[in-house]
Amino acid sequence: MDQELKVILESIQGELKSVKENQVTFAKEVNQRFDGIDSRFNEVDDRFNRIDNRFNEVDDRFNRIDNRFNEVDNRFNEMDGKLGEIKSQLDRIEAESNDDIVALLETINGKLETLATKEDVEYLAGRVGRTELEIDRLKRAK
Repeated sequence: MDQELKVILESIQGELKSVKENQVTFAKEVNQRFDGIDSRFNEVDDRFNRIDNRFNEVDDRFNRIDNRFNEVDNRFNEMDGKLGEIKSQLDRIEAESNDDIVALLETINGKLETLATKEDVEYLAGRVGRTELEIDRLKRAK
């Protein structure tokens, strides 16, 4: 029996040694795979960092574009204000020019009346001149 126990123990020891060797091999394989996975995670992390940097660059560009749009918007607001001022000036000029046109038409009308009077005076002067000429001829003829 001792012999049998010894054989059984040796068999168990052999199997335990085999299990231990398998465990060491398995641990090495697991470690290698974890190292591979860790390496891949590092690569993925690097890629995400590069992508994150690109997103930051894009975000900066969008911020610059947004600032430019704000500047353009401010310029449009200034232009709207200036156009409003120009419109009010044009309205004022238009109102004043209507008054100026009315005054100019009244002046022209007055001038036309004056011109008509001059024509009348010239006509009358011509007529008086002929009448005086006829009177003078009649006086000399006597």
